[in-house]
Amino acid sequence: MGLVRTNTQKAVDDIAVATDVQRCIEQVVKVAADAKCTCQEVIGLYLDAIFVKGKFVQSDQVFLDHLCPRATPTSSEGNTGADENGNPVDVLDDLTDGTNQEKFIAMFLRHLVSGEQPRKTSLGVICTNFITRLSSLGIPFGKVDNPMGFPAAPVVRSAATQLEVELKNHFKNGSHEIHEQVPGDII
Repeated sequence: MGLVRTNTQKAVDDIAVATDVQRCIEQVVKVAADAKCTCQEVIGLYLDAIFVKGKFVQSDQVFLDHLCPRATPTSSEGNTGADENGNPVDVLDDLTDGTNQEKFIAMFLRHLVSGEQPRKTSLGVICTNFITRLSSLGIPFGKVDNPMGFPAAPVVRSAATQLEVELKNHFKNGSHEIHEQVPGDII
């Protein structure tokens, strides 16, 4: 936030206005960070419930596919994070604008910020079903505090992209282990 403060003070001559702009930016960043943290906690509790506590049902596979790319049945051996020539591959290279994972996460984040149900699109219905599934598992989550009433979509845009990349990084090797835990006829 130090860079924001410096740039704001350079761009705005009036100290009072600059201070208000800084405060506004800090608040929107806090809302986005709170939504991202809440989403991470909810996803962790969800994974714990379906895998550790054994409450996996067939519909969970759809949600898992939208949280992180599906694992292939090959082993994770040899998955070095490199391409066929041995060059390191960054997960960001795989990220295309508007992947289903990013859109799904963004819908859920918008729900956390605004409290509104996702739209009635095919992906919105899946997100609504995910919210219902979380409730049926007793996973607690509520609306993120948004005292300034910032619009949810722009607030969560970068958080959704970051969270998608983090999920890919976190589960890129572990997804093979998850694949082996899920009955084959479901996958």
